Amino acid sequence: MQYWNFGWIWVACCLLAGCSGGDVSTCGGFPAGETTAFAMSSDEGDGDDDDSADGDEYCDAEVLYWVLDGEELSVLNTRVMLNCCGEHSITVSQDGDGDITVREVDRPAQPGYKRCFCSCNYDFRGDASGIEAGQVNLILERKKTDDSATFETLWEGQVDLAEGSGQIVVDDVPADAFCSAP
Repeated sequence: MQYWNFGWIWVACCLLAGCSGGDVSTCGGFPAGETTAFAMSSDEGDGDDDDSADGDEYCDAEVLYWVLDGEELSVLNTRVMLNCCGEHSITVSQDGDGDITVREVDRPAQPGYKRCFCSCNYDFRGDASGIEAGQVNLILERKKTDDSATFETLWEGQVDLAEGSGQIVVDDVPADAFCSAP
């Protein structure tokens, strides 16, 4: 019964906040296997059975995986290190110029709340529909509302969605000791 109540609370929060099919893990990332399946589909056909999204390499780098299935673009950003005390969201959108922007937000649980003295690793997953295959400019931005009122660009570059899937190393600096692989 608790899960049912949580589901309604999540739906109500998403309707108020304007979520667009995004999902953020709890501290520690999505369960083992979920990220591996996504990562494997993002490098399908390259002969590499890399399972770094869930394995020992998970804490080594923040990686953005993407998959275009028809006109549905799915992204998974793994090993995002943020303060443990916060609320997180993700949106994926395409503007009139064709640029695709992935926006992640980290904010205190409630205005005026203090943060914890620890960091956690999170995985962010989001989707956008109506996306056509071809060269696009992909932008990954993050905003920590207690640090800045604006989004910080973490990665920007050209991606060929016609390839169907791929991965981008966003931050190759290994995570701190608080990181734990799913």
